[in-house]
Amino acid sequence: MYRFLFFFLLFTGFINSQDSVGSFSVGEANAEYFKLPRENLFLHLNKSTYVDGEEIWFKGYAYDQKNKLPSLGTNNINIELFTDEGKSVYKGLFLATKGSFIGNIKIDSTWVGGTYYLRASTNWMNNFDNDQPYYKELKILKESISKNRELDVDISYDFQLFPEGGHLVSGVKSVLGFKLTNTIGYGVEFEYGEVIDDTGKGITTFKCNHLGMGKFTMIPVLGRKYEVTVYLKNGEEITAPLPKIEPKGFVMIVNNAVTNNVHIELGTNPETFNNLKNKEYFILIKQNHLSNKIPIDFSFDNLEKTISVKRQMFFKGINTITLFQGDSPIAERLIFNSFDEISRNVEISNPTVEKDSLAFKLNLLNNDDVLYDLSVSVLPEDTKSYNFIDNIYSALLLRPYVRGVIEDEKYYFTNIDAKKRYDLDVLLITQGWSKYRWEDIFNTKPVVFHKFNQGIGIKGKIQGKNKEDINKLYLHSTVYHPARFIEVDKKDYSFVIPSFFAGKGETIKVSGIKSNSAFTRPSIYIQTNLDQVHKPFETSDKFLLEPNVLDDRKINNTVEIPQNFITDNVQVLEEVVLKAEKEEEENTSSVPILKYFKKNSTKITQRIADDFPTVLDYLRSLPGFYVIDNRPISPTITIANNLGPVKVFLDEQDLRVDNSILLEIQTNQIDRIYTDRINYGLGARGGGGGSVRIYTRKIPLSGNKSIKKNFTEYKFKKGFEPVKEFYNPGYSNYLDVSFIDYGAIYWQPTIFFNEKGIGKLKIPNTGLDNIKLFIEGMGSDGSLISKMLEVNTANAKSKTLDN
Repeated sequence: MYRFLFFFLLFTGFINSQDSVGSFSVGEANAEYFKLPRENLFLHLNKSTYVDGEEIWFKGYAYDQKNKLPSLGTNNINIELFTDEGKSVYKGLFLATKGSFIGNIKIDSTWVGGTYYLRASTNWMNNFDNDQPYYKELKILKESISKNRELDVDISYDFQLFPEGGHLVSGVKSVLGFKLTNTIGYGVEFEYGEVIDDTGKGITTFKCNHLGMGKFTMIPVLGRKYEVTVYLKNGEEITAPLPKIEPKGFVMIVNNAVTNNVHIELGTNPETFNNLKNKEYFILIKQNHLSNKIPIDFSFDNLEKTISVKRQMFFKGINTITLFQGDSPIAERLIFNSFDEISRNVEISNPTVEKDSLAFKLNLLNNDDVLYDLSVSVLPEDTKSYNFIDNIYSALLLRPYVRGVIEDEKYYFTNIDAKKRYDLDVLLITQGWSKYRWEDIFNTKPVVFHKFNQGIGIKGKIQGKNKEDINKLYLHSTVYHPARFIEVDKKDYSFVIPSFFAGKGETIKVSGIKSNSAFTRPSIYIQTNLDQVHKPFETSDKFLLEPNVLDDRKINNTVEIPQNFITDNVQVLEEVVLKAEKEEEENTSSVPILKYFKKNSTKITQRIADDFPTVLDYLRSLPGFYVIDNRPISPTITIANNLGPVKVFLDEQDLRVDNSILLEIQTNQIDRIYTDRINYGLGARGGGGGSVRIYTRKIPLSGNKSIKKNFTEYKFKKGFEPVKEFYNPGYSNYLDVSFIDYGAIYWQPTIFFNEKGIGKLKIPNTGLDNIKLFIEGMGSDGSLISKMLEVNTANAKSKTLDN
């Protein structure tokens, strides 16, 4: 009998070898395939079940799968809502910044009650067949349901067996993962199972977890027939044959339960030995573009050998372990590594009472100067409206790497313990090989057909008989942009504005600038391009997005919604009400103004606008400032004081290159003017001479009716959805069972944390003694947070939180 020993070398980095695919090594081919970054998305909804009158509030997180960081490439996020039949009822464009985006969708009164699917996608995702949009299931209740219903479906069962590594080899110890599923693919727990050979001999018995999965070990023999039977709790028996037993080959068994090492057991049979000579074997450990290689040498000894690989050789999260013969993969296994290093924990303080609200402190443990972006949904303790199958861990760290669908995927990443780590390992056995096929890695070169979408592309032309008089355009300040000049191609009078951010329904103003620097109203044609690819909703996309409903043929589907569950009174927190009451503090400026500049600036009133028709008239009236008109020598002006020329900013745009725009600005277009004789507001960058900051108004003041409009307006029919502040509909009774089941207390899409990792949360005080906080989020280093916190509010004290 031939016997051999596997020798191995343990390295801490990538090891070059002669394995090759064309001119590339296997590792190089893998790195080339994953050269382009991959985007994954996750949506955190405030709840999963909604009633008429509510809104769907959500926070989205974009993740760079390759670099394990927030994805900064895409700004345009496409959100769509589909019915259970695949009909699109909503499409919206949302703006992502620094890897996250927030939004809301008003439930339309014409939508019928039932199951809906929210889909999030980016244009960049369309470059990759394996990168799919993100889906989230939700339900909309339109009326009370008070009945038990019989499932109109014949329940059948499917028992599947999955050899670890992909192969059963005759005479070699093998591990087989298994899963029992029902008609629509959900796991079914059974009493026990057994393996019997064709002589009637019992080979082994086994049990499963609550999802109908598990594993067992046996040594199959070629020529023998085996039957695997599982016994259900209802008395039914399900039988399946063993997968094909191969006469030659390798078996790979991985033990991922050891703290500091991963044990890889390789086994073969004597019949395989004759094919080993002069062939190279190695193990490749990879994740995305990264890989580490362990060469394997054969000598005469044992037919199986366990290799102990230090965890430093593995990457955080999902790893693919592949056994290669030359450039041919012959066994493969997925494992999950180092969960603790990619997750963070969060704690909450006892609540304190602040008038009509409850206030909390959130503490991010061991934040290591990382900036965190968190969202929080606050619901009653016994809520029935938070029934998602995923969380940010499973959506970004697990789902992108597996081929099949995963039932109740967040189970593996909630309150992690030894059992859940074991169950996750079993799941990865049953999922088979990675969804990234080696055939594609070796033969497919990544090509960019779809770019990262960053705003809206604008192309336009100046039209009309006076177009020759216009040298360039001036785009007035908008919601997302400060004012700026737009160059015009004098050959055809066309212009381009790339990556323009416009709100849906926003109106922009464009002025033409003539050769004498005078403003004029241009006649322009504008064409916008969102570069969106709308894909249909596939039935398979919704598969297993809800909890298992086939555990029993009868389902209690009783839902009671009182007629006055939601009133017309909208509840908002105190500070929102105060903001609405202070009309004098209404934000009328086109751009945000820093608190210091706002406090020390002059608010332009109608009286000032009438006394000083142009902004230069007003500046001339200021003590110590001089305005020098350089025309006709130069179409510019000089603004100075006793210390020299002053810097001028218009909506935070520095006009040092060309300030001719000031010649045409009317004072009624100005919101505030800040003047600084010694450049205090510029700090060390100021130098001498002082500065002037001019902030335009969103809407000009009335008066000066004779002033001719010197701009053209364009309204965007398509654009980014506005970001709204969360508000609750007026629930009729917070103590009513319907509110406890389906109501929402609060939604905070963004929590700000200080340098010590402390953030503050304030919610309405509903009088409920117990509540739940559902937290999801991401750090600037790519670390993730998913936590459910139960809070008792009965003993909340009346005091203010420390700063």
